[in-house]
Amino acid sequence: MRKSRIDRRGFITTTARGAAAAAVIGPGVLLRGSNQRSPNDTVRIGVIGFGVQGLNDANAALRLPNVQVVAAASCYDGHLERARELLGEEALRTRDYRQILDRKDVDAVIVSAPDHWHTRICLDALAAGKDVYCEKPMTHFLEEGERLLKAVKGRKHPFDPRRVFRWRTYREYGEGLAGDVLVHIITALHYMLNLQAPTVATAVGGRLRWKDDRNVYDTITGGWEYPEGIVTVLGATQNNHYDETGIRILGTKATMVMTFGSYTVYEENDQSNWRYTTNVWPKDLRDEYWTSKGLPLNPDPAAGPPPRPERKMLKQFQPVAADRRRPYHMEHFVDCIRSRQQPVQDVVMGNNAAIAAHMANLAYYNKKTIQFDRAAGKLLTPVSGSTV
Repeated sequence: MRKSRIDRRGFITTTARGAAAAAVIGPGVLLRGSNQRSPNDTVRIGVIGFGVQGLNDANAALRLPNVQVVAAASCYDGHLERARELLGEEALRTRDYRQILDRKDVDAVIVSAPDHWHTRICLDALAAGKDVYCEKPMTHFLEEGERLLKAVKGRKHPFDPRRVFRWRTYREYGEGLAGDVLVHIITALHYMLNLQAPTVATAVGGRLRWKDDRNVYDTITGGWEYPEGIVTVLGATQNNHYDETGIRILGTKATMVMTFGSYTVYEENDQSNWRYTTNVWPKDLRDEYWTSKGLPLNPDPAAGPPPRPERKMLKQFQPVAADRRRPYHMEHFVDCIRSRQQPVQDVVMGNNAAIAAHMANLAYYNKKTIQFDRAAGKLLTPVSGSTV
């Protein structure tokens, strides 16, 4: 939810961007490699990290015409067996993702490994000339977004199944709910409102339900401030299963209510409660002011407050049932592979959204308000370490 001043032209632009966001902004960032493809060529994709999201992305790609998923990489044999079931015996299945990058018949890769591997795999894939669809957040450390030059370095623990299958619950491997959930909403807002990284962030939360050995919060609410005059407040929790993800953009002229697949725009027509604070004025001043606002001079005390005016709906978008499962994000990725056009979620947008997620985590773990210098691309707030 955010509040700001948006003029008519700006709100029309926001509405148009909202439609585009609902169509093509998926869970990943698109990075272009050096491949040159004909629009009529078959696109061959490899999936690096064949876990939950890797499987979802593979299924989305397989629903597209002239697209093949020809390889899968995972450190878990069960994931590779699932890849065999889905992709067939002829598909490459490997523990070493570099074997996928070495194949000349692979045009692009989907990077859906844990977050702390994103930078290294993306760098290796781009060096191999592959186009990359990287799951968000794009980076694990804030500095990686600026440089994207070296792989993540961190502790490696002895083998523990919990750290393999529940890696999101450990700070060493993931960014918690800020990077796993909120970053997707942040990306949509950045796109619709044409925003860069925020300059101020704060966050509160905690590990309120899950009292096991995890070291990541299960509830967080973050606040971000943008110099464009926009304030965003977003929250996520694992303590409740009420499933109605929504975004409300609150402007002075209209309100946009969004889900990940639809939006509705309402006219902002609420009237200020002029009577509330002026009721203590003397009668002559009170009567003069109420008359200027079109208010009755002798309201019935028993009538209560006047009814709120009905909100006028200005615009609405609802996808048809047949399109609800349409893989718009993967269509856009494949289109960019073929056309070489600039993707909507390029490296700049991915980095700005990741910075916002990192800032929220740094605010939460350091119990500080975090400030970020856009021009310098670095934090202005001293923190205990640069990791989440």
